[in-house]
Amino acid sequence: VTPLQLASGMALIYTGGRAYRPYLVAAVEDETGKVLMRRRPALFRRYHPGDAVWRVLQAALCDVVRQGTGRLAYDPQVPLCGKTGTVELLSEPEKTSRQARERLRYHAWFAGWLNRGREPLAFALIVEHSGHGGDVAAPLAKQIFRAYLASEASPGADSHPQEIKSARRRGADQDAAAMD
Repeated sequence: VTPLQLASGMALIYTGGRAYRPYLVAAVEDETGKVLMRRRPALFRRYHPGDAVWRVLQAALCDVVRQGTGRLAYDPQVPLCGKTGTVELLSEPEKTSRQARERLRYHAWFAGWLNRGREPLAFALIVEHSGHGGDVAAPLAKQIFRAYLASEASPGADSHPQEIKSARRRGADQDAAAMD
């Protein structure tokens, strides 16, 4: 499963079974702000297991953030719902040196959506060689979307808010430490 497939699956749950073609860029503007290209959501499939099924799935994924493994992503100002996960990299760790096991830790992931009413943002966040999803990816998603919402509220602000710079710096520090 790719990160795009994870994000698409989360969007499918949020929309109650409406599958839209995914896209990464919503619009392209020139330096004056003139829109050169704009993408609109395009429905390509509808799934019908019943509204109750979608409501149960939506509530369960919101509960993951409120009280489950994703609780480090919880912030009342950043309405996230999603699922954490951890990818084991070594199928036979006993055949791998201790040093390699430390260097090749788990990949952490958190996939879900930022609930913005009519315009949710589905996402999948993968943090390689970092730990468990609930400990690493979920709180990082909260930081990223907190900064995103702040930048949306203040157009023209720094395109790399301090929280994202800090997260990027921590990631680079972790990568450097892993290489030592």
